Amino acid sequence: MLPGYGRRMDPADLVDGFFEQHSEADPAERARILEAVVSDGAEFWGLQIHLVGRDQIQAGPVGTSRLVRTSRVQQQGPWLRWEWEYRKPTGEPERAPDGSTYGGTGIGRVAEDGRLDLIVPFLGTRP
Repeated sequence: MLPGYGRRMDPADLVDGFFEQHSEADPAERARILEAVVSDGAEFWGLQIHLVGRDQIQAGPVGTSRLVRTSRVQQQGPWLRWEWEYRKPTGEPERAPDGSTYGGTGIGRVAEDGRLDLIVPFLGTRP
């Protein structure tokens, strides 16, 4: 899926690659994906976790649910924004007890090397 490191990737491919690695169980494949889409010193500010550097991101939690981008990726300069949600392995959205889906808005920044150097997922609807 990923064209690999060495050329500028479409912003949607960067986000989709980051999401793909989140549920990848094979450490070697996860490392390959992250090398393509995340800069060495990238930061991930998760809902309850802060990871700095590709190594920490790779060592971070692997999800059983898939992260899925549910909108186009908007770009303004180096900044990206997209909508996302968690999906079960069956493809159905993960649901909270009240029936709402688990998802939100993601913000990212593209570094000079063309890869993501900041990823911040916000849970819930935009204010």
